[in-house]
Amino acid sequence: MKVLIVDDEKTGLRTLARVLEHLGGMELFLAQSLSDALQILEAEIVDVAFVDLQLSADIRNRDGLKLVQEIRARHKAIPIVVSGHAQMMEIREAMRYGARDYIFKSELDDDMIAGLMGELGRRIELEREVLDLRARSLPESPTMGLIGDSPAMTRLRAMIQKVALSPNTDAVLISGPTGSGKELVARAVHALGKYSRDSLYPINCSAVPEDLFEAELFGHARGAFTHAQEREGALRTVRRGTLFLDEIAEMPPRLQSKLLRALENRTFRRLGSDEEIRFEGRVIAATHADLRQRVAKGTFREDLWYRLNQITLKVPALEERREDIPALLEHFLRKDERNIQLSAEAVQLLCRRPWPGNVRELRNTLASLALDGGVITPQVLEARWMEAGQEMAPVQPPPPVEPVRPAPDAGERPVSPVARAAQMVLDLALPVAPGEPLPSRLLLMENALFAEALSRTGGHHARAAELLGVHRKVVNRWVGKSRGP
Repeated sequence: MKVLIVDDEKTGLRTLARVLEHLGGMELFLAQSLSDALQILEAEIVDVAFVDLQLSADIRNRDGLKLVQEIRARHKAIPIVVSGHAQMMEIREAMRYGARDYIFKSELDDDMIAGLMGELGRRIELEREVLDLRARSLPESPTMGLIGDSPAMTRLRAMIQKVALSPNTDAVLISGPTGSGKELVARAVHALGKYSRDSLYPINCSAVPEDLFEAELFGHARGAFTHAQEREGALRTVRRGTLFLDEIAEMPPRLQSKLLRALENRTFRRLGSDEEIRFEGRVIAATHADLRQRVAKGTFREDLWYRLNQITLKVPALEERREDIPALLEHFLRKDERNIQLSAEAVQLLCRRPWPGNVRELRNTLASLALDGGVITPQVLEARWMEAGQEMAPVQPPPPVEPVRPAPDAGERPVSPVARAAQMVLDLALPVAPGEPLPSRLLLMENALFAEALSRTGGHHARAAELLGVHRKVVNRWVGKSRGP
């Protein structure tokens, strides 16, 4: 569990941190100011936040309340616990802003914090179970289209699930370089959401002519202009679904103000009509541009950026997750039914090469190589790049990955790292004395996993349980059994 503690007094930070460390199984992030806390929230997804309401010696300072509002605006479901003195009126105000509970500094003790964290832990665990059941109930989890087990992709998939099932997240911003898979992320958020059966309506803001954009977005009434027929428009078509605005930075400024009004009021009007229509859907906007710079230049509205930037999903460039390239190659060869195989040396060369066009460029390269057929070797790759006038020599060091296997048949399922580990366990030659039964490979693997987790965490049961993804009591039981009576 990741816990953020914000208190301008070092004594307050240490006291609460000491209690939480004693409970175990928690990763703590400490901040002494509003700006420090915001920096942490930019980089980490925390599970619980403890916020001291008076973050300054100046009693007029309201940074604590500002932080409560900021956390709630970014993450609707994170439990916020505020702390202060018994006479502080700000506690009541913080509860209105979305704080879940409060503690008085004068009454702070181990038992109270332990009880509070136990309650919060049960709630978080329940929410995770709901997320897991939701994902398992789908024939194929939409996040399966996001290939790779790198830390960056693991964090992204976890954040997608949280965002998708949050009932109050009506605006999401997806940022990432061109070709990194921003539309896949948008489709995953929609498919995992409560109203996935309603429409996902994509609009590429850079492809729609400005004079047609308003009608595309809001629709128009019959007779709104010459020969105009009734048209619903995107906001009405999605109902409770998702409006996906790709390349949002290219939206004309005149339309930006109208979109902001629709998001703020949750209503809009069609061209040629005074009827207020309710908008109940979610807006997902995507961009490869730096919207901060666009705001500074005056080409993008600052208030719209703040409204869209409730939650930002950052899609990593392929440069940031090179270890995923073998899995991506395997996926594309199977999905696109390419009749080629990649030698281990060719895979390593592809892993080291720069990919400014990201995943899209990698997939297009495979499509081009399919014209040659057969086994693709480094010589074939270098000849192709020379013909295209592209960089031949790789400029990046090789990532610590295994080479991809030859492309499987179209009906064959991809082999995950976990499946490969299972194959290795099943292939083990186990020594058995004459007359003795074959030992259980499941039991051997379970014992090895528990022992390795405890070894890595220095025998810390709670941390080992977190590493294994099980409850601490499961680790306690295993340790008890392994020690014997």
